[in-house]
Amino acid sequence: AAAPAHVVVATARIAELEQALGRRLAVVERFAGTALDGLRCAHPLSGRPVPLLLAEHVTDSAGTGLVHTAPGHGPEDFAVGVSHALPPSCPVDAEGRFTAAVAEAAPFEGLEVLGEGGRAVLDALRARGTLLSAAEHAHRYPYDWRSKTPVIFRATPQWFCELSALQPAALASLDGVRMVPPAGRQRLEAFVGGRASWCISRQRCWGVPLPAFYHARTGEALLNDATIAHAQKLVGERGSDCWWELSEAELLPPELQPQAAEWRKGTDTLDVWFDSGCSWAAVLGGGEGGGGGGGGAPLADMYLEGSDQHRGWFQSSLLTHAAAGGTGAPYGAVV
Repeated sequence: AAAPAHVVVATARIAELEQALGRRLAVVERFAGTALDGLRCAHPLSGRPVPLLLAEHVTDSAGTGLVHTAPGHGPEDFAVGVSHALPPSCPVDAEGRFTAAVAEAAPFEGLEVLGEGGRAVLDALRARGTLLSAAEHAHRYPYDWRSKTPVIFRATPQWFCELSALQPAALASLDGVRMVPPAGRQRLEAFVGGRASWCISRQRCWGVPLPAFYHARTGEALLNDATIAHAQKLVGERGSDCWWELSEAELLPPELQPQAAEWRKGTDTLDVWFDSGCSWAAVLGGGEGGGGGGGGAPLADMYLEGSDQHRGWFQSSLLTHAAAGGTGAPYGAVV
């Protein structure tokens, strides 16, 4: 296919684009970026119409001043998607390979995104005549410090605690707590009051399992009083590793065991701050809904840790105690 007669590029990026294309460009029209808002362009792989959107994170310091947005693959892109009601499509599996979740990705299903899959996409763009230039770039991107490999952002279903109903009680319970140094109160209050929700699920191969089941066909989640009570009984008898060791038929409550083939157990673990945040119950004997002594007396005289725990243990202890109906804070002082 012939190269397009016109390209849209930020004024500050014209020189760099000319260098990349190896030819001079004649400016035929200038207009404000806002003029593009709400227009549609053709997807470079399929031609289907996709919207042009305005976003604050896009700059004219690199690239062309226009970027591809993938709501399922990055925090800024996800936020743009939410603000424009775009679905966070994620055609990449946990192994870093393309899936057929999006039509344009289907031809590359099974190929590694950071390997042969990326090269196959470039080949497909060349074949359609929609790739003007390709070059390697050194740029900042997250790496896993253990394996020294790049991290791919993926939007995946998670479990959240809604905190709006807990925040007033949690903040009020700090009234009787001595903070050392005193400035720690403002720091802890800011963390507790500034969170709308708490993501309690983690995709790790260690930790306490989150005892949820998922329907094999629909993906619908199953987590209710009956399933939790049965899991609680098994963990009490065998320890938390039983979640990994037992089958779905053994992990489901008796009334659901005949349907075991329809369900798969989840592999997410709980946020470690949820674990440590329940120490007032597990270690200090607070029990369900417990609040130390009568009248909301604290379970612990003092919690002692580093200042980073204002967003960790100090905070999660306060929130789990409020969620369980405890009165007052689970500690009398925070140092």
